[in-house]
Amino acid sequence: MNKMLEEALILYEPLIRKKELTFRIHLQEIPKVAGEASKFQQVVVNVLSNAIKAIEIGKALSIDTKASQEGMVQVRIVDTGKGMDPATLSQIGTPFFTTKEHGTGLGMMSCEQIIEEAGGRLQVNSELEERTTVDFFLPQADRIIEVSNA
Repeated sequence: MNKMLEEALILYEPLIRKKELTFRIHLQEIPKVAGEASKFQQVVVNVLSNAIKAIEIGKALSIDTKASQEGMVQVRIVDTGKGMDPATLSQIGTPFFTTKEHGTGLGMMSCEQIIEEAGGRLQVNSELEERTTVDFFLPQADRIIEVSNA
């Protein structure tokens, strides 16, 4: 997961520089997570894209990873962009809901589905004009238990 985050950041490095963002990354050593890497990459790219687009020039972006005691890996992306009011925040993940002029309203819905299909959860918190925090929690690969339908 950490390598995937670092690779995704390479894509956004020119925009991070252009916006003169203060950038902090703190990636702890974490175990592998269960699931498809390409799907998690889609989540990372979507959340980073949303965060960077929401940030004005000179603001801050941070990324953290850590393993929890509950057998989960946590990824946290925080931007000090526009933030969201409670009404907007409650609509995140709703199909076709968007705050972007040219958005589809499917990005965060897809992210939520990918995370939940892997046995994890997505959590978004925001304070208007302050920050938005996106946390996603994924089960460690060695903590998955196969369940048979037989």
